[in-house]
Amino acid sequence: MSKRCLFLPLLLSSVLSFAVNANDTIATVNGEPLVLKELSFIEWKNRLTAPDSSFQKEKRLEAAIQIKLQQQLAKKLGLVNDISYHAFQTELEVENQRRLSSLKNKEVFYGPIQYTEENYFQYKFSNLVIGIKNQLSENDFKPTDENLKTYYEIVKDSLYKMQDYIKVQRFEIILKNRETDDFQQNKIIRKIQFQISKQNIELETLKKLVKNIGEIKSQIQIFDPIYSQNMEGEERAEVMNLIGNIKIGQFCPIPKQSGSIYFYRLLQRKPMGYRNFESVKNSLKSRYIDSSYIKYILEIREKAIIVRY
Repeated sequence: MSKRCLFLPLLLSSVLSFAVNANDTIATVNGEPLVLKELSFIEWKNRLTAPDSSFQKEKRLEAAIQIKLQQQLAKKLGLVNDISYHAFQTELEVENQRRLSSLKNKEVFYGPIQYTEENYFQYKFSNLVIGIKNQLSENDFKPTDENLKTYYEIVKDSLYKMQDYIKVQRFEIILKNRETDDFQQNKIIRKIQFQISKQNIELETLKKLVKNIGEIKSQIQIFDPIYSQNMEGEERAEVMNLIGNIKIGQFCPIPKQSGSIYFYRLLQRKPMGYRNFESVKNSLKSRYIDSSYIKYILEIREKAIIVRY
């Protein structure tokens, strides 16, 4: 962290106590004014402290500085001519007038009838960042296959590891006595599981053994990440949550329902490795550009000359 950042709490407190007008300059970023109103454009979500805390104010100011640095980069790349707050206000007024005119003339347009400063800023800035990334990805950090393969090795464990192949047997015992208490249910479960694992008996034989207790049903379920259907996701997640890290041949209970007992037996589990490089190349390229862009902006931030008032 630079020495400038160490003085941020005291300086920021001074800045916000004297800046009372939305157009007041609270800092300059490489000589470019940053006005108080621009702090309100920062969407600070998942707040951990009160909105008016010094922590939040520091974060908002730092975020505004980084936005201004990206605007300066866009100007350098020829994507925009004027990045001042005044120019933004003028553009917003023109855009809103255009929308009112389109509405009056019954012309088709997209988006709100009138933009607020905040949502227009977010719209413009998002598009600006896309334009910056597009230009930089063609020059400064153009993603070659060699770059992407190196990046793939770094992120494949967290992003591209395939889910395990899972094969389970789902048992359901419909009890004759629907009022059977938990103690008796657990006793029944242990007895049935013992018969299944110890003798490895067939389902038809098992049915005869438990006919006085109730009816038993069984279903094999396979979750294969290569051939899985789109509707599998939620069901697989539920099964994986229940079986956890049990070993092959072991059992796990399913939450009890009135009059019935359910449990799984894990029959097979095998790791399926990773999605191969070619199959994830497009998403990998997008992630690589995003990652490179973040590093690029951080490097610019380290070299930036920030003066706070």
